[in-house]
Amino acid sequence: MLISAHGLVIWTNLKSFRPLIIRSSRANQRLKWNVDESSTRKPSDPGIEGVLQDHKGMVQCMYRSILVRIKYSNEAELIVVIKTFELSSTREKCTGKKIIIETDSSNVNNWMIKESNRLWKFHVLFILASRFSSGLRLVKYSHILREGNSMTVALAKQYRVTRNYELMTWF
Repeated sequence: MLISAHGLVIWTNLKSFRPLIIRSSRANQRLKWNVDESSTRKPSDPGIEGVLQDHKGMVQCMYRSILVRIKYSNEAELIVVIKTFELSSTREKCTGKKIIIETDSSNVNNWMIKESNRLWKFHVLFILASRFSSGLRLVKYSHILREGNSMTVALAKQYRVTRNYELMTWF
């Protein structure tokens, strides 16, 4: 791909044959998890869900699980982040790739980015998160609005009625 007219002039004035070198962009080294927590009513056992997409937006993995005896929605959001670390660290297609975790929880996003903001009552969960994430190359956290998490929200709505089992699919 030529970036400027100057590049086009250089390309057309080639005097000798040069081999074509195709460089792979860093974008193909990126995987993105969209994660969410949901519950049908308060208090209830919340469900967690996640969707893994590659750099083209193709779905690589989907999971849905129910959490028992969880009191706080922030705790459920933190558990879904840990679940994504666990899945990413155990799959070969995730090794060496940049992992982006998008969540609609600003609290969890802030806790994962800045350690000094973390709540002590969840310290065991933060230890688990750091243990799983240490094996990954690079992890970035991103806060998105609930509307931007549409695929994960759709997964939550689809399985909200039949929440008594876990769903896990790798493509």
